[in-house]
Amino acid sequence: MTTLFLGLIRTPEEKPDLKAIAAARDEAEWLWGMVDSAVAGSDFVAGPAPTLADVVLGPQIHRWLSLPIARRPMPQLEAWYGRLMRRPGYMHHVAVPLS
Repeated sequence: MTTLFLGLIRTPEEKPDLKAIAAARDEAEWLWGMVDSAVAGSDFVAGPAPTLADVVLGPQIHRWLSLPIARRPMPQLEAWYGRLMRRPGYMHHVAVPLS
């Protein structure tokens, strides 16, 4: 996620390392696939209520879904993000524009 964020958001448009960005995107997509499986059948990462796992992964999922990249559909992951987005604290402190 760091390589993606820095390469796509913080690096000047004329200087991105496209090979590193592509490799980071592929690895992140693989890892988010594991989270997609983990949230299947539960509202949050570790069960029916938010836990530290959601606090830790919450900012990263916002970045992942906000980055200007192609990604495969992950319906469980996107549903979990939707549940996070309904929480006022998440909306106010985490779901901010990438800059």
